[in-house]
Order: sequence, then structure tokens, then C-alpha cells
Amino acid sequence: MEKIAPSRVRFGGFELNLQTGELRSQHGDGGNGLILREQPFRVLKLLLERPGKMVSRDEMRKTLWPNDTIVNFDHSINVAIGILRRALSDSADKPRYIETLARRGYRLLVEVEVLQSAALPQLPRLQIAQDLPPRDEIIGKKVSHYRVLEAIGVGGMGVVYSAEDLRLGRRVALKFLPPAVANDETTLLRFEREAQTASTLNHPNICTVYEVEEQDAQPFIVMELLDGVSLSHELDQSVSHSLSATRIIEIALQVCDGLQAAHTKGIIHRDIKPANIFLTTSGPIKILDFGLAKLIDQEDVVGVPALPASIENTEGGRLSGSASKAIHTSITVAGSKIGTASYMSPEQIRGAPLDPATDIFSLGLVLYEAAAGRRAFEGEDATLVHNAILSQTPLAPRRVNPSVPRQLDAVIAKALEKDRKRRYSSALEMRRALEQVRADSTLKPSRRQLSILAASVLALVGTGTALYRRAHPRIVLSPNDTVVLATANETRDPVFDDALYSTLYFGLQQTPYVHVMQTVKLQEAMAEMHIANDAKITPEIGRQVCVRTNSRMVIEASIANEGNNFRIEMKGLDCKSGAILAAVEEGVPSRTQITHEAGQLLAELRGKLGEPPDSVNAYNKPLDIALSASPEALQLLMEGYRGILALDIPAALSDLNRAIAVDPNLAMAYTALAGMEDKIGLHSLAVEAAKKAFTLRDRVTQPVQFQIDNVYYQAATGDQEKNLSVLAKWVQLYPDDFIAHTNYGISLLTVGRLDQALSEARESVRVFPSPWSYDSLAYVYIVTNRFEEAAATIAEAERLNFDNPDLRNQKFILAFLTKNEPGMQEQSSWAVGKPHIDHRFLFAEAMVQGYYGRFADETRLTNSSIEMADKGGDSATTAKYGDLLALDRAEIGDEAVARKLAAKYSIMVQNANTLPILALAFARAGEPAKAQKIMDELDLETPLDTIVQHYYLPTIRASIMICNHDPKGAIDALRSTSPYELAAPESFNGIYPAYIRGLAYLQTGQGHLASLEFQKLIDNPGLTGRDVTAALAHLQVARAETMEGNPAAAQKSYETFFALWKSADASLPIFQQAKIEYAHLHAKA
Repeated sequence: MEKIAPSRVRFGGFELNLQTGELRSQHGDGGNGLILREQPFRVLKLLLERPGKMVSRDEMRKTLWPNDTIVNFDHSINVAIGILRRALSDSADKPRYIETLARRGYRLLVEVEVLQSAALPQLPRLQIAQDLPPRDEIIGKKVSHYRVLEAIGVGGMGVVYSAEDLRLGRRVALKFLPPAVANDETTLLRFEREAQTASTLNHPNICTVYEVEEQDAQPFIVMELLDGVSLSHELDQSVSHSLSATRIIEIALQVCDGLQAAHTKGIIHRDIKPANIFLTTSGPIKILDFGLAKLIDQEDVVGVPALPASIENTEGGRLSGSASKAIHTSITVAGSKIGTASYMSPEQIRGAPLDPATDIFSLGLVLYEAAAGRRAFEGEDATLVHNAILSQTPLAPRRVNPSVPRQLDAVIAKALEKDRKRRYSSALEMRRALEQVRADSTLKPSRRQLSILAASVLALVGTGTALYRRAHPRIVLSPNDTVVLATANETRDPVFDDALYSTLYFGLQQTPYVHVMQTVKLQEAMAEMHIANDAKITPEIGRQVCVRTNSRMVIEASIANEGNNFRIEMKGLDCKSGAILAAVEEGVPSRTQITHEAGQLLAELRGKLGEPPDSVNAYNKPLDIALSASPEALQLLMEGYRGILALDIPAALSDLNRAIAVDPNLAMAYTALAGMEDKIGLHSLAVEAAKKAFTLRDRVTQPVQFQIDNVYYQAATGDQEKNLSVLAKWVQLYPDDFIAHTNYGISLLTVGRLDQALSEARESVRVFPSPWSYDSLAYVYIVTNRFEEAAATIAEAERLNFDNPDLRNQKFILAFLTKNEPGMQEQSSWAVGKPHIDHRFLFAEAMVQGYYGRFADETRLTNSSIEMADKGGDSATTAKYGDLLALDRAEIGDEAVARKLAAKYSIMVQNANTLPILALAFARAGEPAKAQKIMDELDLETPLDTIVQHYYLPTIRASIMICNHDPKGAIDALRSTSPYELAAPESFNGIYPAYIRGLAYLQTGQGHLASLEFQKLIDNPGLTGRDVTAALAHLQVARAETMEGNPAAAQKSYETFFALWKSADASLPIFQQAKIEYAHLHAKA
């Protein structure tokens, strides 16, 4: 219909005066009506102009607030619609007038009739005391010593105008309460509180409040006039609704600065969101709207407590006269929620007391949105959003937007921890983490992001791709954009099956421009197509896998006899059409030159597919040197890899050693051998193989060099700092390398950097969902005490039909930690009769018995585990089980038995992973000389090993000093363990340094400090697990509290310990002593 001219309109049972905003009912009630306020009036006019058609929320926003400044659009539109529905006696559920079109807009359901312009009878007004003039009437007027110039925005807490300060000649912003809520006491109090709190904050990243004035008994705030746009506007204007990592960090650093300033003064914002972050044209980022701020540590109750003197009402720039009053510290009734639904912290939603951590969480949500281009938690209404915030873990931003650096992912993930104790402790700490991300080179565009190969392939397969390339200049290869390798051996020599495939695989692996499908993922796709997993990957099978996995293309290589010579051909094929994208071929005079010529052909093919020449040259090691010129050696290498995947350890070790016998310079065989030998406890052999591989590292491709360095620093030297440096570079250059992420996560766990380890474990799942990656992620969730997330990860693995002994082990541990005895029994039953697996689960059961003080059962089950492991030839595991049993006996005060056990197992094969346990067992059993001897041996053999030098040896040394009654020396010895307190190495872990430090503090009579140390074990059950010290920590806390003179707390701690040991063996020395102590404490009470 035509746009309605200023007049009267009738719709349904109502008439509206389009000039005055008077709305009256036509249902015979005497014509009683009301005056619609500005926003509801303008919204209704929009709907009346287009009856039966949708008016989008965006149209409403642009009409009501053409200048996007200081406004919560969603909230204001919702309020306006709510006012209209009440005025029309309408319902959102069963609308008769205004229908909600979910997440899009609104529609008027009735017809509109334009009436004549005759004046309506004067209707009685609603009583509104001391209303400000409507917005258009105040413009141009003088208010106090300010001349109002124009309306620039509306916020949930006020109407904002630009104005001129007639005294100082400067431009300012004036913020008034909207007339519709000007008399609402709660709103007035919030408005006054914003003025009070914001005026105390003088910081470049907080919008400055100059003063507070009154006009006609109504307060208004005079504040800094900002030129720019809100972050919400910036995101809306972005095509992807996201910002670059550099821009995100630039904004976040300044917001952190502003929040730190507020938090330092005891003020939390409580409503951090994109609309309250303002990007000025001059550069500084400003935090807006402290209307929901509160003072930390004051009660969330309705009341009028006195404020600190620094923000009490005063004359000159503060509220005065009739508006002068104390301000509620929390204007909302206790338990109610304040903030914006999508940006609330879990504690806000629950109505819990708040601290600065709530702003950290909200900022994390803002950064997530800016990085991912969508909100972290979404839902049709506030209830669904709140449920998501409380119970769901959002996808990592990097999984939504692969250009997000992993380090920024980790910062956001930590800010979004549901447990506030796991978030950054302050905005300053978060700022430092962001500075580290900014300093990291990963913020530079990686080769993965600049994949010209992918772009060139697109250009070859269709005419419509030119537009695609302009819109998406960076094509990012992901696991769904991989290449599938296929080979065809047309000779009669089967050795070329593996030789050709390995040449193709490792040759392409070295370039960051191509992601080769992992072998396991390839086999999974073949299984889904009912193709045997040992079938040769022919070009036809390769194309089928490529289509099924939505991969980018097939790269095919074939070899054929050509007289007495050979001919090699290579092609890049489009998966769906089979079209040849590029092809190369070459004759080869002899079999010893096949690997070399294949490498040269592959480099030529990469160039034809669009990889830049400088990249081809940089990542083009001659494959006869990087791999082997011997097809037979390559065949044995591939057989060894297949043995590893099948967990056939003897066969894998045999094939790898045979490959080395054929080609003593096959570096990849040495590093695979070192990794396997280290895993099964053959440490000396692993060190030898790792060192040999390291001497050959300059021959190999870049990814293999990273792997060699990783194994060398992990198995040979133990230098974790160098190892972490290698791994960080590896994942940076090859961000889709599953092995890189997995090994990086393991090393981070080893040194106790749990947040980073979690980030890498998540990346492993993203890059290659598999039993191994899900096992790693579940394990990290467990050690970081995130049991619900661990359970969800395991459940997801089950849905994907992933299963292996390690995943089963995580299920067992999780069942123990959540007191699920049937769950533990299920996993133990599964392991029965499975060689090399059954003894692991039986020993896990033994540890559970020890935790609960049932040491007769622990001993019986451990002996059975040792017998099984010994029959399987696993001597290192046999020694480890025995050493751990000896250590447990020492911890419960059964020193004589502990010494016998330690002596018994000391003559067995020990290695670098078992010797620290044995030494600690001797030290705790009262044989310091034997412990010192092993310590000296470890110190001599592993001078560069980070964990040995800074975790194992200090803990053993401190235990010896406690044995020698030198607790102060023990405390000093443990200082170097502090950075590695939460480490999870192979030998003893379970936060053992803290336990020993606690014992030392008990010896010095410092009960409070002792209690803090033992509490670390109690607070981290995922790390301490089934260790007997985890249970004993409760007893040690009780002793510390008794020492502190806190008998009530001590009694409770004793009772907690006794509850754990309710079925413990009565004869245990430490148990008998605990009962005596408790009885003495009870008698004194």
C-alpha cells in the first residue's frame, strides 16, 4: 500500500493518531487510550505501512537508530514490541496483531484503514511526571550549559545526544533516561550507578564521564563524545562477520586494559558485549555502558549500603539535590540475572556472586564471535542460550574459521572455561597471553592459508571459479580437501607396490601445499565401501575414496617396464569427472634410479598444479637420499609401518631392522624404531636408534626432520624445551599434520602445560578424527578434571565406532573418578584374555585397591599383572609394576615390606622410566643410600633431561632429606619443580613434589603451608588418579589442620579419609596411626 500520510489509521479494534501517537481501543470502553512512547510508536508505524508483510529487525534498527552508537538493538526492539503487545492485549504465542517471525522480524496480521485527518478527541494521558521533551523537541535547546545538537543513539539505559559545552567550547555526549522508564525507580538507580561508577574510572579505554547534571529533576550524564562505530557494527559490516586475528588482538588488548583498570577499583562491568566495545576512528578502543556494573564483594541484595568514599555522592559533578542518594550495589533482587543473554557467564546465569572472572568470560565470548564469525552459544531464546552456556562446549573458533591461529584459540578457550577458577586470574593475565599470541609468528599468513595449489586446481575445473577466487583469495586445505594417492604397478615385481607408493607419499608430504590423506582414514573409507584394507590403491579405488571423502583430487603414479628400462607416469585427476588436471612422465634406466626420478617427476607435477617455483625448490629433497634408492628397503619400511598400525610390535620391529640392514642410511626406519622401542620400555635401544636418526637428519624431508628431532629430544636427551620448540615449528609449518599435533600435546602434558596440551589435543581430533586422537583428547580432559567433557569425548568416539586399548583405559579411569564401579568392571572384563593388554587393566584394578587401602588385594592383583607381563616378555613393565607396589607400601608406612619389594625388583631390567620410581621407593622406605646411588646414575646418564633434572631428581632428593630429618633442605630441593608441578611424565607423577613438600612443611611445624600442598592433590584428581597419595592427602591435611589448631576442620578431614578407607586393611601402619590421632583429637574436643 501507499505510505500512510500523517492522519489517523484503524487496525483491528484500535485507532492510532499518527501525529500524536495516541492509541485508543474501539471496544466501547469509553475511549480510554494511551500515548505511545517514541520507539514503540515508530515500530508500530513501520508495521502499519506494510500490513501482512515482514518488517525485518534490521529495517527497524536502521529506522530507529541510523547512527550505530551506544545501543543494544535487540533488547530495545524486544522492549518496543513488548510494550505494543501489552497495549494491544496481544500475545506472542497466539498473536492477533503482531506475529514474530523467528530471528527475522515481525508482521502485522490485520488490515489497515486510513481515516480522515479530523482531529481526534483529546484522550486522557498516562501520568508521566517531569517528562523530558520528545527527542526532536530537545534538539537545538539548551540543557544546563549544554546545547543539544542531535540524537546519536539509544542504549538499554538511555537516549544519547551530541551537544556543545557552552563553557568549555567542546563537543560532548549527553545521556538521558528514556521517558518511558524515567520514573522507574530501578532504572533510575541503575542509571545513577552508571554515573557514579563510570565517573571513578579515568582510563584511555573507558568512555570518560565528565560530570552528572540534572534537568527538570531528571539526571543526565555528560560524557566523552566518541567518533566511530561499535564492534557489533564492525562485525555486521564484515562479509564473514569476523575480523582478522591481528585486529581481534588489537581490540582485545585494549579491552583488557580497560577492564583491569575497573577491576583494580573493585568494579566489574557485567555486560561486556560487542555493542559495548566502541572502535574510535582515532584508534583507542573504549568500553561503554557501566549501567550494570557492580562493586566486587558487596552483597547481591536489595538495600542501600554506603559506598566507598571515592564514589559517594558529592557536590560539584556528582548527583545532588533531590537526586542525591546512596546507590544500591545490586539493584536487581538477589538471584536475578543481569546482562545480555548471549554474553553472560555461567555464574551470572546461575545468579551466583560475581567477580572479575565474569567479565573475562564475556570478553571470551566477544573474541569468539569476532574470530569465528558467529556466537559461541546460540539458541532461539534466552533460555536455550543460557542452557548452552551452562552445558555445552563450543567448537573451537579455528574449526569454524581455519585462519584463526591456534594460540588465539587457546586464549579464547581458557577465557571460556565454565569453572571461573580455570579462567585467567585477571584481565592483566589475559592481556599477557594475548601479547604472546601477537608476538608469535603464527599470526603471519601461513603457507596453508596461501594455498595456490588449491586455487589453481579450482581454476582448472570450472569456468565459475574466477568469481570464487576473487571472493575467497585464500583457499585453505583442510582434512576434507586432501589428495588421495593411487598407484599402478604394471611390472611383475611386487616390490614396486610399496616403493612407488612411499615415494609418492613422502614426496608430497614435504610440501605445505598438499595434505595427503592419512593411511588410517583411507582404510576407514575403504571399509565403508567394503574394500579390503590391504587392497592396492588403484586409480579407480583412489577416485572412489576421493569422492566419498570429499577430497580435492587423486594423484596417480604408475610404473611399467619399457624394454630393459622403466617408465613412470604421474597425473593429477579431478575426483568427480576423472579429468586430467596435469600429467608428467619420464623413462628410468635402472631400478636404483626409480626413487630419484620419481621425486623429480613429482616436483614437476607440483609445479604444473600451481605450486609456486620457490616453494617447489624449497621443499624438494632428492627422494633417493631423503628416503632410499633401494625399492626393497622402502618395501620393508612400509611393512614396518603396517605392523605399527596393527599393533603387531614384534613384526614391526623385525621389518624396521631388516629395512636398516638393506639400507643403513634409511633415517625414517631408525626414528620409527626409536619411537617403538621407547614406547615398550627398551630405552637404551631407543636412544641408540634416535641418535643414529639424528645424524641422518640433513638427508630427509622437512616433516621427517621434525619427526627425527622430536624423537631425539624425547627419547635420547629428554630436553623438553628443545622438543617443544621443534614441535611448535612443526605444527606451524604443517598445521594439518596429525602426528605433529599429537606429539606436541604429549610433550606439553609431560611438562604440565595443560591448557596448551588441551588445545593441541583438540587440533588432533580436528585434523584426524581417530581412536588415537580421541584417546588423547579424553586423557587431557581427565587430567584437567573435566570429567563431563571427557565422557562426552568418549561417547563421541563410540558413536564413530572408534575403539582401542587406550580409549578403554580412559573409560576405566573415568569410571573410577566418577565412582562408577560397573563401568570399571566392564573395561576390565573386556581386557581379559587379550595378550599385552590384560595385564594393564589388571594392574589398574590393583591401583584402585591400593587407593582404598585394600593392600592385600593390591598385592595379589599386582603379582598377577607382573606374571602376565613377564609371560609376554615385557620385562620393563614387570619392573614398573613391582616398583610402584614398593612405593605404595612405603607411603603407608610399611617400610620393611617396601624395602623387600624394592630390592626384589631392583635386579630386574630397569630403564629411565622405572629407575626414578625405584629410587623414590627406596627413599620413602628409609634406605637413602640406595636411593642416592640410583639418583647419581640418573643424573650422570640424563644431564639434559628436563623431567629427570627438574622433577624426578628433586623429588627423590627431597625424600632423602626428609628421611634424614632435613625438611628445610627438602623444601629448597623442590624449588626447581615449581614450573612442572602439574607435569604428567611416564614414571611417578600425581603431583608428587607437592606431596613431599607437604611432608617437609609438617616436619617444620608449618601446618598451613603443608595443608596448601596436600590440597593440590585433592584439587586435581584427574592427575593424581588412583595413586595412594591421592587418598593419603586427606589424612595429611587433617594432620596439618590439627597442627594449625583447627580441630573442627581436622576432624572433618579425618572423616573424609576414613570414608575412603572404610574397607581398608586394619593392619596398615598408617591406618592404625590415623585412628589413634583421630581418637586423641576427639577426646580433646
